[in-house]
Amino acid sequence: MNRVFTRAHLIASGAVAVATAGAVAFAPGASAQPVKAAPKTVTCTAANTDIKITKVAQPYNHLLVRARNTSKNNCNAFSAPYLCMGKEAQAPAFVIKESQPQAVVTLFPGETAYASIIVAGYSQREEDYATNQVGVLFANRNNNGSVGSEATVKVSGKGVINAGQAMVTYWQYSRKDALAW
Repeated sequence: MNRVFTRAHLIASGAVAVATAGAVAFAPGASAQPVKAAPKTVTCTAANTDIKITKVAQPYNHLLVRARNTSKNNCNAFSAPYLCMGKEAQAPAFVIKESQPQAVVTLFPGETAYASIIVAGYSQREEDYATNQVGVLFANRNNNGSVGSEATVKVSGKGVINAGQAMVTYWQYSRKDALAW
């Protein structure tokens, strides 16, 4: 006979449910402890993440964008970061659609999401439309606009980005996946 026990039944009887290999066992006389609520999940923004952009050795024409969740809540990094290359940017960098992961990247507190910037024109010639500062915005749930304020990040390492040729990947869970593009 299958019997459904509610929280009220368990508290009234002084029993606590313990899951063991798919079965439920009850420990008579054990006291029921309140269950902590799971942290809520919000959208990642510049306010609840720490964003860094660094040059990587391989692949030679890539930069790595890292967004570490600094809040006490889980946060979703939807789509790809909107990257505004320099103060004169009129549109965000082109997004590589093929890099879309199977699910939204959800970061627990302290976890990091990664995206890569492919910079076909990473050079040291100042006459290029170039910058070493990137504005980073996070996409909203519907990927039809940004959410929160822009984080302006200076690219570490030598060289500048030829802004008109840069492309960015979707957010990924691992550095390896981000740099695979």
